[in-house]
Amino acid sequence: MKKIALVVVVVAILLGIAGNWAYDKFTVQVPTYAAAGKVVWLEQNWTPEQREWFYHAEQGTQTFGIPYEWFIKLEQPALSLGNPGMLSDPQYLDRYGFIPSEAKAGEAPLPIGFAVGPKLTDVNPRTNEPMRALGLTCAACHTGRFTYQGTEVLVDGAPALTNLAAFQKAMAFSLLYTAYVPGRFDRFFGSRAGS
Repeated sequence: MKKIALVVVVVAILLGIAGNWAYDKFTVQVPTYAAAGKVVWLEQNWTPEQREWFYHAEQGTQTFGIPYEWFIKLEQPALSLGNPGMLSDPQYLDRYGFIPSEAKAGEAPLPIGFAVGPKLTDVNPRTNEPMRALGLTCAACHTGRFTYQGTEVLVDGAPALTNLAAFQKAMAFSLLYTAYVPGRFDRFFGSRAGS
């Protein structure tokens, strides 16, 4: 029994080292920067309700290939002994250029341009409930921003500064770590996976 435990520990360490090396070698490093103190919208002659619809209207896309219920349970692709933080954390997604947005009632706060779609044929194995698609809207690529004297100005229809390729790599590593890093799958499938 002690030999098996020792083998598991050694394999976990080797996977951690290999995973960290692979993550450093095969991902784009995401910049960190200070968040703006104030956010304003450029006046574009439409109501806040119309703007909200543009930001989150489901348009049938399934950009990420995983259900919304999985996305909000994934952890950030960092090797750590504790909880590295959630992949869906608005501040983390902001590092990829996705602009934070207000949370809808009963849902995790998703950035501008993220939409939760209709129910899929896939079911949550824990609750046996249908899961929902997660995709991007036009607003993900067409809501720009710039900072002037500490104020962030959002411009609807302007080009976004998102790095979708880097984010897709991070999500792939997050899924890989969930499957192979000890403890991650239990946290993913455990108490947080039922909602």
